[in-house]
Amino acid sequence: MAKKFAKTDAINYQEVNAGEALKQINGGRDHDACINADLVQLSTRD
Repeated sequence: MAKKFAKTDAINYQEVNAGEALKQINGGRDHDACINADLVQLSTRD
């Protein structure tokens, strides 16, 4: 979903090493910026 709508990648730091994943995405280069967003459902509908 992130790639389709935001033209970006989503990395689950609990499943992979985020730094290594970023280098792989960037063709071996280090990243300029990284946004850490732990998404929590703020509200629910019944």
